Amino acid sequence: LLKFFEGLGHHAIGMDTQNSTTNPLHLSWSRAVFNQSRTTNLPAPKGPEGCLVLQPQSPDPEESFVPWDNPDNLISPEVSAVAERVVVDNLIPLLCLFGLPANVINMAAFHRQGLKERINLCLFCLALMDLLALVSMVMTYGERLVTQFTINHYLMGLIGCSWASQYLSAIIASERCLCIVSPLRAHDLLKTRTMLIIIVVGCLLIIAPMFVINTKISFACVYNPLTNSTSLQLHPTQFYLDNRQVLDAFDGLVYGPITLGLFLGVTIVATGITSFKLRSVAAWREKSASSSSTSNLEKKEVALTKMLVATSVVYILCHLPTLTFRISYFFVTDLSLTGRYFNAFLLMSRVLFLTGTVNSSINFIVYYAMGSRFRLTENDTTMSGNVIKVYVHTGDVKGAGTDANVTIVIHDAKGNKTSPIKLDNFFRNDFERGQLDVFRLGSRDTSMLTDKPHVLELSRDNSGFGSEWYLDSVTIATHDGTEFPFPFNRWVHAHTSYRIPHLDTLLPQHDPFPEERARRLLNARDVYKSFLQGVRLKATFENFTNILKPRTWSRLSQLEELFSDITGLYQRPGCVDYWREDWWFGSQRLAGVDPTIISLCRQIPAKMAVTEQELLPFLEGLSLAQVVEQNRLFVCDLFRMKDFRNGHKGRVLTSPIALFYVNNKEQLMPIAIQLFQDPGADNPVFFPSDDPYTWLLAKMWYNVGESNHHQSLTHLNLTHILMESFCLATHRELSGNHPIFRLLKVHFMFLFNINSRANNILLAPDGLFDAISAIGSTKLRELGRRRLVDWRVDVDGTLPECLKARGVDDPNILPNYYYRHDAMLLYNAIKKYVRSYVCLYYHDDQELQADTEIQAWAAALAASRDQGGYGIQGMPLTQGKLTSRDDLVLVLACIIFTCSVQHAAVNFPQYDHFSYAPNYPFLLLGDPPTDKVARSEEDVVKLIPDKDSLLDGTRAVSIFSSRGTTSLGTPLGSFIVDPPAVTVGQQFRQDLKDIEKVILEQNKSRVPGYDYLNPALVPNSISI
Repeated sequence: LLKFFEGLGHHAIGMDTQNSTTNPLHLSWSRAVFNQSRTTNLPAPKGPEGCLVLQPQSPDPEESFVPWDNPDNLISPEVSAVAERVVVDNLIPLLCLFGLPANVINMAAFHRQGLKERINLCLFCLALMDLLALVSMVMTYGERLVTQFTINHYLMGLIGCSWASQYLSAIIASERCLCIVSPLRAHDLLKTRTMLIIIVVGCLLIIAPMFVINTKISFACVYNPLTNSTSLQLHPTQFYLDNRQVLDAFDGLVYGPITLGLFLGVTIVATGITSFKLRSVAAWREKSASSSSTSNLEKKEVALTKMLVATSVVYILCHLPTLTFRISYFFVTDLSLTGRYFNAFLLMSRVLFLTGTVNSSINFIVYYAMGSRFRLTENDTTMSGNVIKVYVHTGDVKGAGTDANVTIVIHDAKGNKTSPIKLDNFFRNDFERGQLDVFRLGSRDTSMLTDKPHVLELSRDNSGFGSEWYLDSVTIATHDGTEFPFPFNRWVHAHTSYRIPHLDTLLPQHDPFPEERARRLLNARDVYKSFLQGVRLKATFENFTNILKPRTWSRLSQLEELFSDITGLYQRPGCVDYWREDWWFGSQRLAGVDPTIISLCRQIPAKMAVTEQELLPFLEGLSLAQVVEQNRLFVCDLFRMKDFRNGHKGRVLTSPIALFYVNNKEQLMPIAIQLFQDPGADNPVFFPSDDPYTWLLAKMWYNVGESNHHQSLTHLNLTHILMESFCLATHRELSGNHPIFRLLKVHFMFLFNINSRANNILLAPDGLFDAISAIGSTKLRELGRRRLVDWRVDVDGTLPECLKARGVDDPNILPNYYYRHDAMLLYNAIKKYVRSYVCLYYHDDQELQADTEIQAWAAALAASRDQGGYGIQGMPLTQGKLTSRDDLVLVLACIIFTCSVQHAAVNFPQYDHFSYAPNYPFLLLGDPPTDKVARSEEDVVKLIPDKDSLLDGTRAVSIFSSRGTTSLGTPLGSFIVDPPAVTVGQQFRQDLKDIEKVILEQNKSRVPGYDYLNPALVPNSISI
């Protein structure tokens, strides 16, 4: 084993010192001198003081070297000499000259971007290691760079930095792979401080052994008596000669092909996985509708990941040949310092040394070509002089890029303006989708400006391919670095001049260009004429693995196979283990998919055929009056389902009433269930004391009613469809630069697309919803229409009032009502945020009343559909107008809360509750029980839908439960750039972070856990 690693050590630095006492790194030169010395009778030469002198040597009968001019060499001595001069005397020094400043710029750019960002820290450290590795090259090749100097040979341990660079390349590839595959886990595991520890410890462990290994060599001045010249060279130390075998073995173990193969293997695997996932993301974006855009966070991550994949590919291409060469060394014995192909071996070693180091210089080119943020930071770092910079951010939507000629005119606050300036970077493709371009304007272009930029005038022609252009924003940075943003957020049409004020967040009465504003609003009303109807698509949910046989079920345990480790189809939900328990059934009313039904019960509903005597056994010794007085009796009444008993294709849909009691353990327990609204002999009330399977069936049939109520009303109609009305009104009545439009835009992202696809896939005739639900799509729409008629902003859309109307606003009752606790925290934070934002632009109520656009918006929402409005009840209007800022805050808080928090609360728990059909079925076959006869497991099993229907439902809720946009509070691109508004947003995000800490702490003791309203997991908008 020692011999094996010793061989690796020899090869690791390309030397064999068994018979050499002179510089092994310049062996070709030394051997030529030695050979000539053996054929001449030179006297013992004397060199300059302090220099080692090459001494003539007698032939050694044990000499194992093959002469450098051996005719059997693959490469002739002449070619070898020329290649040596090209590679060693020219390419490697030039690489140092380019690589040193390139890595200094890399470090400066990433430092300026901020080392608190994990990836900036990694890339900064990578550039630092590359820089130190190049410094060690300067030491080795100093004479070529005219920097001859003597140096302590221990500093040659800096060569280990090149290995640390390879380690960091593997770390960066792994980090990016984890971020793409599991972003939430990456966020939790790879904090910046954690990454710093991994980098520092790893680099120290890699670099430190090199300082030990480099005790084998030292620098010295060497005098060549044949040429009468001196040079700075390396030679073996006596310590090395005495411990050669151990040091070479240590060298081979630490810095041999095993370590190189490990780093390369990790990088190749991680880069391969990342590229595959990145391709999936690109395919998804390509299929996105032209009006949709990826989130700001996502497009940054995608661009960054592409850049890091490119750097990993460069590393792989530069080092994979070296690994191949080192492995072949063991199989081609003639390809070595002692073999017949000595010249070829030496040249290949030189070239591979060059390619193994050049990747650090190529990284700079990759960063500059693919990293717009790096490019801008580098410009800031290296550019000096009296220059104005113009940053142009093209939107990240399908078809956004353009090759057209773009011209701007800058107006200052004193009325001065520049001549038309064409924005163009020489030999660069500007204005590509999602790209940030920077243009430098010299004093010749801007000398007429005497004050800060105030208005930007922009236009384009119709030349080039892809002349359509979606412009996100333009930012002008003056000489002193002050930035003036001009948000566009619109399509720029050819031969149309756009005038945009600085910040462009204005009430209509303050807009300096009212004609242009009115024209844009008319265009928007023409685009958003009515509810969008997307392209009709065929629902295809057919490609499921056919592993569960037979198509029907014989026992309940078969259903659990869907979540087994063997099949691996879906993650096992917790409800599988306790879906039969009464405490779980009660918790579903508080922390399940529909936590907005339960109400305080003051008296037993007259339509429920139950007496106090029948309830007493479940009240723990209390009378009914005592339970009511202590606020421990609750009711869930699904009365809206009454007219829909005959569901889709004759399926039975219940309209149940259930009573619940908070026991002494503070658990909400079901104590009575009636499956239909009208009492009768065939509609008994079921109790926990009934036969276990009969009681279980009553709970399952209750959940059939509630699951269909949830999908029809609570989820689809009261979030998706309802918010579409607000979204349409906002686009039709508010100009794109209205402050309220900018506030709401991020919360409406993807809503039209999602609703259109739901309408044409999920709700299509004979589509998915018809296949998996009891109510079906047609009756779902009818139920939704009935409910939307009496939904009110000031009650149903205002969480405190909604809780109060149901009698559950007091936090001292229903102690495990997790939805109420978390939702109230978020509602109050949203309302505080909205109030602060509104007060920035409406300094008093009179300014609100004078805003014609916001008044038209409110009036359109409140007007009936017959009058061309949206029929929203409960709008806080006085004589048809919003008269106070508090009224506007109420409506805006309702919109933001519903699009983010409410949708998260009723959408994301779906997989945990619906994926296991017996727990919360969308439909059951046959009829509900009409008597209390004892049932068996067989009676339960035969009600479960067949395999295909069940798999369709599980697949659907798995998709529904995925999160698709950025978390609540994350700003959308350049929509909000007004500094005071940005500050308000920052405070909102801080409030959300504080709430996240509270919820995380609460969840440590919650049974079951409830993380659906953790602000970090609540999306900004309805995106799924």
